[in-house]
Amino acid sequence: MNHFSERVLKYGSFLLVFLAPLIFWNHGLFPHISSKTFFIYGLVEVLTAFWLYTVIIDRSYRISKKGLMYFIPVVLFVLWMTIAGISGANPSMSFWSSLGRGTGLLTLYHSLVLSFIVASLVNKNGLPYIVSLFQSFVFGSFILALSVWMGSEGFNLPIKVLQTDIGGGLAGNSTLTAGYFLFTLAMGAFLLSVKSLSTTRKWLIGITMAVTIFSPVFINLYGFLVGKGILGLARGTILALFTGLGAVGMGYMFLSNKKWIKGASISLVAIGVIAFSFLWIQLVTSDTKLHNQFAQEARGSRFIFWEAGQKAIDTHPLLGYGPENFSVAFQENFNPQILLSENSFEGWADRAHNIFYDLGVAGGYPVLILYFIFVLSLFYAPYMLYRRGEFTRIQASIMAGLFTAYLANNLFTFDSNLSLMALFVLAGIFYSLNDKNKKEQKFLPVNIGQSNKNIIALGLTVLFLTSFIFLVYMPAGKSKAYAETFSASIDKRPDMYAKLLDGSHIGEQWDASDLAFATHKLYISNPAGFKADKEKLPYLIKNIDGLLSYLYKVSERNQTDYRLYLTIAFFENTLTYMSDRPYDSETRDRVLAVLEKAKNLSPANPNAYWVMAQTKIWGGDFEGAEEAYRQAVLVAPYIPSSYNLLLNYAKILGDQKLFDETIMRAKENIPDYTFN
Repeated sequence: MNHFSERVLKYGSFLLVFLAPLIFWNHGLFPHISSKTFFIYGLVEVLTAFWLYTVIIDRSYRISKKGLMYFIPVVLFVLWMTIAGISGANPSMSFWSSLGRGTGLLTLYHSLVLSFIVASLVNKNGLPYIVSLFQSFVFGSFILALSVWMGSEGFNLPIKVLQTDIGGGLAGNSTLTAGYFLFTLAMGAFLLSVKSLSTTRKWLIGITMAVTIFSPVFINLYGFLVGKGILGLARGTILALFTGLGAVGMGYMFLSNKKWIKGASISLVAIGVIAFSFLWIQLVTSDTKLHNQFAQEARGSRFIFWEAGQKAIDTHPLLGYGPENFSVAFQENFNPQILLSENSFEGWADRAHNIFYDLGVAGGYPVLILYFIFVLSLFYAPYMLYRRGEFTRIQASIMAGLFTAYLANNLFTFDSNLSLMALFVLAGIFYSLNDKNKKEQKFLPVNIGQSNKNIIALGLTVLFLTSFIFLVYMPAGKSKAYAETFSASIDKRPDMYAKLLDGSHIGEQWDASDLAFATHKLYISNPAGFKADKEKLPYLIKNIDGLLSYLYKVSERNQTDYRLYLTIAFFENTLTYMSDRPYDSETRDRVLAVLEKAKNLSPANPNAYWVMAQTKIWGGDFEGAEEAYRQAVLVAPYIPSSYNLLLNYAKILGDQKLFDETIMRAKENIPDYTFN
């Protein structure tokens, strides 16, 4: 059994890192992401059961006390994120994350356990295991890179998984794919420096790296050949890649035995830090050339996200809002400027697109400090391995370049389930290699009888099955249920909504409102046309009734989602229009109560006031409607939409005084304003 469990651990870890970027299960919601999330969870849980059994009966797999000390930075980071999540705005969101992200506490826990498993395997098998593990990463990445070539930004093969990849191939997003490629490129470069690796393997690794670098994500060779340009999709990651290459050079110089070369590297790093600080200040300062260029390329919404993040951190500096709760912070610190067309008109966001703001919002300043200590430990570990002769000069430099690139990339993006897996695996490798005591341990046999071994195995099996059912099987089933429900024909959906309330609660904290909002956008794309279709209209009305009933139930569990409340109000008013039902006081009060909750979550967002005005018009309260429109102007005085709605209202009523007053105020706040 021990021999079997050893093989499961070793080859299971190879299988995990090889298949994780490639897994695609088409029957779930956000299949590019959630497929990988549940695959990682499931296989890590299998490995954990075998690992616990192995370390109990075989001391050679155990990490020494000194070795465990190296894990303190990452354990403290995860621990503080846990505390922040429990005390945060929405603990359920912190734990599960959304199906479209898959980066909540549960992913951190699985990644942390994986790092311990990898550390044990490194303890037992040494460098040969690391080489094999890196090869599994690299060759899985090769297939991922090929999928990018064949995807929507490449040859665009008529395969659904590739046509919906947003440029990221099987990983489903060019930015997240590029961030993962930073890890696999570094691993490939590391392998090229391993003397024991065959020439054939090195050629294969070199080809993999070339296919990755010249893919549509980075240097777009295909785009260049067809006239689309040579610069790839993930421009922030391209910059991070070149920053990492520069760091490799600086690291190589720093590790030189010649003092003048080491001194030159320190000077160059200092110059680089000063240059970066200057450029960053230019970037975040309004009306500078760099700021305006970035806003034009990436839209000004990034700066609004960052501003909201900083305000949120300053408001909750100790524990933040909890992991995965940036949306709550964004709502509380809403800047109406995001509703301008040049800023993408994005009324809600769940990421700052800068991991440092994301982390600060998640756990306050302490988690930022702990994160930096964790990452610094990853810089320090390869350096110590070089000092002890276990890494060559170039190998230590490559790893320094990787983590520099990782930090640089995170200035403009965020982690994925794949990048977190790779990061924690490297942590396990480096912490294990730095454990000097492992060679001095005396592995005395563990005297455990066969009957006791059987009891241990049975207990671990029960533990595994329990975690697998609640953390993998049921959430994956809910992901499938969401996908099936919202893709079903309109006549079948009403009976399916109620079933979404059963089983796992994953998805209720963000995905439910996302799906409902998208459904409502379809309805308002042609409301008159839908209403005129007398054959389909009864099914549409029944669908809205069923969906509303479901959303109200979800809102009892999820009380932090501004978009959820707003969408409920949208559907209530749409239902009134579609069904011609009388807008009684009960309906009006119900909708206004929902909008009041939305307004309390995000007082500066005019969306709630716009819908509130419409609701009061339906109820015949015209004075209340005017007041709601005025409130929208008050909270968002620089947004044309608020004035447009109030002017249209005044025009319909024939209120010239209100019209003239509103026009005057609009031009005071927006000099180039024109009413169409």
